[in-house]
Amino acid sequence: RTAAVRNDNHSQSFRSRVGVVLLAISSLFFSHCFNRVLTQVPLITHDELRRALDILHVRYQVPHVVVSSIPLSDALRKAIEGVIPPPPENRGISEDGDELLILCSSRVDDGKGNQISVVHGRRIWRIRGYFSGVGDLFSALVLAHFDAAPGAEALSTATGKAVFTLQAILRDTE
Repeated sequence: RTAAVRNDNHSQSFRSRVGVVLLAISSLFFSHCFNRVLTQVPLITHDELRRALDILHVRYQVPHVVVSSIPLSDALRKAIEGVIPPPPENRGISEDGDELLILCSSRVDDGKGNQISVVHGRRIWRIRGYFSGVGDLFSALVLAHFDAAPGAEALSTATGKAVFTLQAILRDTE
């Protein structure tokens, strides 16, 4: 299982049989927060985020999921306060102080034969503008840093490195 699927198709065609088959053989799934085609769940509250991740893990059997660019609603901000630390000092990255949330979720064995989701979150500064190909580059960077060894830390580490690199590129080419 080495395929990675990135869901950027906003049409219903991705829900076709081909899309489901691709997910079944994928080990890693990337989705922008506004893509609700597969889960039909809005990503606004903590419970909705958890439900969407569970659908991708359980129904589609994808062991590793990354959901990016999740805007922090007031309800979501309150839910993660004290759990996911704020991003490091702004240093001119975000003009308006807006933040986004990125979630990484891996299904792992709990040692008792049960599959559990280990979810890592990262708050990042939002960089305003229109950037073409950012999702493709982000996916490629995560894959380049991802070590599919057992455990959930590999995906979180890879995502962190990808975010750091991508923000540096966007900041320097703005």
